[in-house]
Amino acid sequence: MSQIQLNNDADEFNERGMSRAKLGDFEGAIKDYEQAIRINSNLAQAYYNRGMAFAKLGNLEDAIEDYDEAIYINEDFAEAYFMRGNLRAGLEKFSEALEDYNEAIDINPYFAEAYYCRSIARSYLGDVEGAVNDFNQYIFNKDDSSCYSHVNKHQNDSKLAEAFFNKGLYCAESGDLEEAIQNFNQALNIQSQYTEAYYNRGLIYANLGDLKEAINDFNKSLVLQPKNFIAYYNRGIARAELGYLEAATEDFTKSISINPKFAEAYNNRGVICRKLGDIKKAIKDFKKAININSNYANAYHNLAFSYQQLRDMKGAIEAYTQTVLINPNDAQAYYNRGIVRADLGDTKGAIEDFNQSLHLNPNYAKSFNYRGIVRNQLGDIEGAIEDFNRALYISPGFDEAYSNRGNTRKKLGDWKGAIEDYSQALRINPNFYIAYCNRGTAYQYLGEFQKAIEDYEQAININCNFPEAYYNRGTIYKLLGNKVRAINDLIKAVELFQKEGRISNAQIALDLIKEI
Repeated sequence: MSQIQLNNDADEFNERGMSRAKLGDFEGAIKDYEQAIRINSNLAQAYYNRGMAFAKLGNLEDAIEDYDEAIYINEDFAEAYFMRGNLRAGLEKFSEALEDYNEAIDINPYFAEAYYCRSIARSYLGDVEGAVNDFNQYIFNKDDSSCYSHVNKHQNDSKLAEAFFNKGLYCAESGDLEEAIQNFNQALNIQSQYTEAYYNRGLIYANLGDLKEAINDFNKSLVLQPKNFIAYYNRGIARAELGYLEAATEDFTKSISINPKFAEAYNNRGVICRKLGDIKKAIKDFKKAININSNYANAYHNLAFSYQQLRDMKGAIEAYTQTVLINPNDAQAYYNRGIVRADLGDTKGAIEDFNQSLHLNPNYAKSFNYRGIVRNQLGDIEGAIEDFNRALYISPGFDEAYSNRGNTRKKLGDWKGAIEDYSQALRINPNFYIAYCNRGTAYQYLGEFQKAIEDYEQAININCNFPEAYYNRGTIYKLLGNKVRAINDLIKAVELFQKEGRISNAQIALDLIKEI
């Protein structure tokens, strides 16, 4: 038999193998390819085809060996490099896959699919710019001219839509959000039911602060994929930021119903419950989130703050401590635990926490302010003023720091300096009733009783349940001999002190009434 006849027989076996492969008979196809190879061991196409059949059957090692052989026989076999690259990418050997795609593209610079797959490999390797460039090449080579002007010709081209989608993802990753939106738009022009494109475009809109557009996209995504618990969750976040708290709660609840192990949804629903005033329900959600994920620092932080609101200081300290054990870099958790410790009289522990908070965040004005309060309580007046000065240097509009510095200046006998600080606090925040009351005490000490009374009245107008303002005004009326007004104010102070559980303060006011 002649060599020509043998080669023809090899081609016939190869063709028959391809026919069987099209019918899904990959094992039969492999037998035919083997016959072809026995007849002609240099038939690169047969090795290539057998490699594809092996890959379909999940026999990746044999598939790669066949692609190796095909490339050895024909070093310009671009498709063999491409297919071997795909297998290597599937095995997460992205550097090796990248080399194969490079070879395929060097051989055939118009190999659109190779550009597409190389872009995926580059993205996994962190080369976002290279990935975007390859997507552009894929889109360009998919058609002889730029696909941006011929999108309507590709309505059913899911691969092209996916290319625009992936390019959008990488543009977003590189921070080019507007370009990302344009690419998601292109993907949706080609494939209008592309739920992932709606969802990811929604995320970009949310990132840009366009929450209404974000919600619109999440809505469209959920119409197409109603079991997408992540979409419900992100729509809930957007709704919460717009103030639609009840709707946000519904979204988090829906997300949980689809995925009962979604700790983040419990945590965020807890935050909303707390904003709506249902702190006990919020605590249940935070605990549920922690049960699902015992290392969920943010849930512990939220749980601690909720305990703090309920005046469960022991529970708050335990939860804040757990927060910083999980996340030692949470400056706010140290700050909040410091406040709780200060409330419990643990001034040393409080200062340690404020110090740690400031070590983690040297520009944390609130920590300087509260450390100043504790230092003031301990008699470290110089240290307190230094802390208030630092807080105001960082945040010049910090009304509480001005008021607290005023309190410290009063201790030094600098009454005019104190009044200046209280006045500055009130210029920043005209509804700061505590500053009115504090300035009133300064005026009272200086004998400017009418100014003091006016400040106490301002404090009461802003907060009619502030007992100190009634008490202080009552003491002035007593000094001025206005017994009726003095008694009325002091009785009101007693009532409010008792309501707050401040029995010793109430007793002081009662004793003063007896003196009138």
